[in-house]
This record gives sequence, C-alpha cells and structure tokens, in this order.
Amino acid sequence: MNPMNQPGMNRMPEGMRRPSRPEYGEEMDDTHSDAGMTGEMRPKKSSMGPWILVLTIVVVLGVLGYVFRDRLMQKDDAKIGAAEFQAVFLTNGQVYFGKLSDIRDQYLTLEDIYYLQVTPVLQTKTEGEVGTQANAQQQLSLVKLGNELHGPVDKMQINRDQILFFEGLKEDGRVVQAIHDFENPK
Repeated sequence: MNPMNQPGMNRMPEGMRRPSRPEYGEEMDDTHSDAGMTGEMRPKKSSMGPWILVLTIVVVLGVLGYVFRDRLMQKDDAKIGAAEFQAVFLTNGQVYFGKLSDIRDQYLTLEDIYYLQVTPVLQTKTEGEVGTQANAQQQLSLVKLGNELHGPVDKMQINRDQILFFEGLKEDGRVVQAIHDFENPK
C-alpha cells in the first residue's frame, strides 16, 4: 500500500509537483514554457527542414532538366555539316566515309557510305629477276557500300562504343574528290 494514499498523509507540496501536460486544445501557460531550461534540457529542434528544401529543389531541377533536355542539349549535327563527309574510325580497324548524323544518340547514322579496299598489284618477273612478296605493291580503291554480294543498303547504324573517333573531310581532299568522281562520272 502506498503511504501517500493513506488518509491524513499529504501529497507532495505544491511547489514540488511536476507540471502536467496541457490537454488537447488547452494553451500552455508560462510555467510550462521551456524559456527557463538550459541548453541541455531544451528539446532539440529538427534539422531536417533545410535538407528537405534542398532535396525538393534538386528534384524540381532534375524534372525540369529531363523535360527540357532536348532544348538544353541541342543536337550537334549542324556543327559537323549535313552535306559534309566524315571519316569514321572503328575499333576493329575499319574506316568508313560518309555523311554522319545523330551524333548524340547511342547509335550514330552513317549514310552515303564509302570505304577503302586494298588490292595487291601483281607484277610479272622478267628473266633473271628474283621477286619477293615484300616488293609487291598495294593499290587502294574507294568502294561504294551497297555493291557487295549481300547487297546492303547505303545506311549504317553504328554503336557509339565501336567508334574510336570521327573527323570531317575537306572538300578538296583526295577522298572527297574520289567520291565526287564516283557520283559524277565524266
């Protein structure tokens, strides 16, 4: 049995009582405020407010960037020139010449395609001459894609991962002149 509950026993003196929590809807009076509490006793304020604000701003900027990505990252097709020829060097050692587009995509498009073909030139030996394979010359010829046995179309989708680099070709360069000669025979 609790001695405080016995008749005649007084409960805690008034000044020693702990203030009770106000009921829902009641206002707290000054005796319940934390103005007199030391820093250790005062409840800590939440530091989540600034982080939530920063996170909200980042999410909004991310959504806006995704929605307007086409305007933010305009295609560079105009920079390489739609009528200009490019040389595309692949990781397997092949080089193709043509008109390159869609350079921001995973698969670049190459059209009006040409490539170099190496053919050995056979030399006949005269009497008494000793010929070696090292003396054999090679001839380069420019071949239009599409004339092969399997008949490919003159358009290629090349995975970006397979391209080492590409470069623009000058109009007065030998490759572009050979392409123009092929397209406009005399």
